[in-house]
Amino acid sequence: MINFKRLVLTDLEISISKTPNKKELAAALQAADVAGKFAASNWGKKLARQSAKKAATDFDRYKAMKTKVARSAAIKAKLGK
Repeated sequence: MINFKRLVLTDLEISISKTPNKKELAAALQAADVAGKFAASNWGKKLARQSAKKAATDFDRYKAMKTKVARSAAIKAKLGK
């Protein structure tokens, strides 16, 4: 169960009866490819980036830091600072 205040509506819709059982609901979700559409949305991409960042190792963070430093240096060189 989840608290009603924590629910957020999206634009994704599926057509089901008013009281579907679990099997009908799962089939409708699978047929409409709701998980794929959500993963392709901005919100889904944001959640994927967050989970990838949480799963990053020390070496991954080091590579990201070096990339950021190099990009910053290139921008400063281009601007002449």
